[in-house]
Amino acid sequence: MVNKLSELHQLLYVDDYDIVFVTESWLHDNITDGLLDPKSYFSILRKDRTKSRGGGVCVFVRKLWHVVPVTPATEFDDLEIICFDLIISNSHVRFFVLYRPPSYDETYMCNVIKYIRNYESTTYTNVIIGDINLPKIDWNSLTCTGDILHKQFLLFVIESGYCQLVDFPTHNENLLDVLLTTDTKFFSSIKPDIPFGSSDHTSVKFSMLFYKDYSSGQNTHASPSVYNWRMADYDAIESYLTQINWYNLVSLYPSASVLWDVFMAILLSCVDQFVPRINVSSKSSRGNSTKVSREIRKCLSKKRSLWKRLQTKRFDTAIHTKYRECCFNYKSLIQQHELRTEKRVIDANHLGYFYKFINQRIYDRSDVGVLVDTDNTVIVDNCEKANVFNTYFASVWQEDNNAIHRCENLNVTPIESISLEEGDVLYAIKKLKSNYTCGPDGLPAIFFKRLGSTLVVPLTVVFKQLLSVSYVPDVWKKAIITPVHKKGTATDCSNYRPISITCVCCKLLERIIVNKLHDHLSTNNILHQAQHGFTKGRSTLTNLLESVNDWTLCLQNKQQVDVVYIDFRKAFDVVSHKNCSLDCIHMAFKVSCWSGWNGYILEEPTAQKLVMHCLMKLTWSVV
Repeated sequence: MVNKLSELHQLLYVDDYDIVFVTESWLHDNITDGLLDPKSYFSILRKDRTKSRGGGVCVFVRKLWHVVPVTPATEFDDLEIICFDLIISNSHVRFFVLYRPPSYDETYMCNVIKYIRNYESTTYTNVIIGDINLPKIDWNSLTCTGDILHKQFLLFVIESGYCQLVDFPTHNENLLDVLLTTDTKFFSSIKPDIPFGSSDHTSVKFSMLFYKDYSSGQNTHASPSVYNWRMADYDAIESYLTQINWYNLVSLYPSASVLWDVFMAILLSCVDQFVPRINVSSKSSRGNSTKVSREIRKCLSKKRSLWKRLQTKRFDTAIHTKYRECCFNYKSLIQQHELRTEKRVIDANHLGYFYKFINQRIYDRSDVGVLVDTDNTVIVDNCEKANVFNTYFASVWQEDNNAIHRCENLNVTPIESISLEEGDVLYAIKKLKSNYTCGPDGLPAIFFKRLGSTLVVPLTVVFKQLLSVSYVPDVWKKAIITPVHKKGTATDCSNYRPISITCVCCKLLERIIVNKLHDHLSTNNILHQAQHGFTKGRSTLTNLLESVNDWTLCLQNKQQVDVVYIDFRKAFDVVSHKNCSLDCIHMAFKVSCWSGWNGYILEEPTAQKLVMHCLMKLTWSVV
């Protein structure tokens, strides 16, 4: 599959399968999940062979369905087998996907049987899919004339009550692949299909039937309507905003809170008038198949026709030659299609599009799927998932122990007040990233980037009014939380970290205050020379260069070098906000200037949203 990625993408995105099982995948660590599924439409489970080339199994399950991987014991690490549960409505099916190389002996087969016996379900349907390379089993009469390997596996199938559903040869005249199940009512329309790529192994295509439970409410949410910021009429918005006398608004609404509400009402009114709406659906839902050229569709039809003729005339060299040529031509057409896509990315001369295209193939952007709580209860409902994440994220936060550390007397004149000019606001706007992600106020960064010269005056007016009375709008204390998988099992909520998306206006004022604070600390020589993090002109790179230079000098002078690396677990979750606030008062700000922002830092968020799926946003709060 490594050299057939273009054809794999065609299979996933054009043929519109819900589940794709691959045996003998030949995958390895250098092939990321992003390369296999750049659009991130599928949940990918894989077991690669580690000790040699070849082998391996891989499963692609559309993210529309719930998947729970089963983690086996370490004694089965050498087996090329995957076990997972598929949950649709109230139906559970446990799948075993395996590959047994023809050269492996009876010890390997014994371990495979032991694996399945240990993890097969006693409460719901079990399904075994894969290539077992046992051609001497007669599945119609359940007899075999082969060696101990054939007898071992056939005896296991009979004793466990499995039924073989594949009744046609899958490799030449041999039946090597199995679709075994303990309940045949889920399956229909099992038939052979054209091989993947230029393989000589027939594909097995089948359908599964599930009863939909409408009372569960699964996948019944209407597609939400969102603003299409890419199609916004920014010229019309700019014309609308330039007609407003912002200084007159201050005299009409002297209260900082009222002025902020009026300012936001004006912006949202512009958005409603000049930004169109679109209905969005889950990217994993069916019906999102990729369109391909007519030439590719015709070549695929020709390949299918030649393959069917070859099944009836297996030894016809002319048909075989035409089939091989058609396979090569089909692969070439798909590769040319992907090359044209890559060329469009390059010709666009857009750095953001380029990195997005690359990152899709490097990183795995797995969404939140099924969760398993501490009681081994499977959680598929979005509301229940939000509660589980809420409980975990709140448990990570540690209460302040009220220990106050002593600060050295610096004899530094504090900042009496924060002076704010239009240049400061414009500089902060230019530093924003041009993305379309909206915060709790519903406005993305691109809105401020495109209208920076127009919004700089009202933002300066509003920010000055807020700072004059140390008022922090309530919406700034809210965030949209997205759980992002870090490592380990995706069903464990402790393997996720929360990403907070706050209001852009809040970010702008925060950047301005940070710049003022940094200038004050630098002017008074308060920052230590060894400080590289969160400092202008310095980074981890400058820290590393300075460290390497110091180590080199020590080694040249024949001195001992001791290096200690410290990584504080969840440092930002356990840091004392009270002490940080006291440091700001001690080193930079006058108490009267900092009092309002002190409450903003110490106050816990009370209303946040947890994004579980692109179709749903659930309200939660930190306990």
